[in-house]
Amino acid sequence: MLKNLETFKGELDQSDIACEEHSKDASVFMVRPQGVFYPKDTEDIVTVVRAVSDEKKSDPDVSLSVRAGGTCMTGGSLCTGYILNLTRHMNHIDIDPVAQTATVEMGAYFRDIESRAEEHGLMFAPYPSSRSLCGIGGMIGNNASGEKSIRYGATSDNVLELEVVLADGSIVHIAPKNISEVNDEKEIELLNLYYSQGDALRNAIGHVPKASSGYRLDRVLSGDTFSALPLFVGAQGTLGIVTKDERKKIAEILKITEHQMSDVLDSLHQKDLIYKDKDVYIFKLTKDELKRDIGLSLLYEAVTKIDLEKLFALFQDHKQRQQIYNNLAEVRHPVVFDFLNNEADKLLTYVKK
Repeated sequence: MLKNLETFKGELDQSDIACEEHSKDASVFMVRPQGVFYPKDTEDIVTVVRAVSDEKKSDPDVSLSVRAGGTCMTGGSLCTGYILNLTRHMNHIDIDPVAQTATVEMGAYFRDIESRAEEHGLMFAPYPSSRSLCGIGGMIGNNASGEKSIRYGATSDNVLELEVVLADGSIVHIAPKNISEVNDEKEIELLNLYYSQGDALRNAIGHVPKASSGYRLDRVLSGDTFSALPLFVGAQGTLGIVTKDERKKIAEILKITEHQMSDVLDSLHQKDLIYKDKDVYIFKLTKDELKRDIGLSLLYEAVTKIDLEKLFALFQDHKQRQQIYNNLAEVRHPVVFDFLNNEADKLLTYVKK
């Protein structure tokens, strides 16, 4: 049993029900913990971390992990020691619509952040497939991404600042800084590691939109900007426990009026990317034309104005209809994916006629 927990304000549950529930996540693994802590704030996490650190002196096998939504498919939150579940208390969400940022605690669920952001016409872009179930802490641990990451980047591309509890119980704030401001001993060691290993790692990883295997040492320096954020995002909690004050960029969702939509369609018409058949706008659906500079973020709004039945009625040949569908499918963009997903049954019905 852990000692020195007198200042812990949250709850510790060692019941069979709690331990059984936390012995599984979305993976195939099952590992039963000794108990589950529900901390109320960062100070509670510091108390538990220090208690575990003290216990390890006599029991080297004691362990501590963090859990939010439990959607990890690799068993990232499972352990035989103790689990910190942040969802009960540490779930505060603060949206700044002017700065277009969100400050959240790590027990908040993505769905709640999304709902709050949408009130201001905003969104948090990584958008994973488990978005209705996952917690933001797990997204940071796993560097989660989804279909909108193609345009807006993965979680690591959207984190501005982190508050982290390290293994010794100390609290650090991690944010980008100019390289001239690097004076902390740990930061200097990290920078030296980058100078000695960064190029080799960068060459090994190659030019890919996202890489989540290993610590992203290759990204700690960009121009004159130093940041340890790439190390902690995707580290599965192995470097420290992310707690709160984590700020993210959230992109504006374009909500346009009918009048503005008319202007958009007229603009597309003038660029010869669509044509009108009576009251229906028809896209000239070739991949190159759709990829041209037409503001694809408006494409979904525009494309929903199209009457699909009338569109496909203009193309009697099955091969022509199939080509239209294929050209749409080849446009690697989230708004096009959304359109295809939402209208897939209808599209395929017309294609097969």
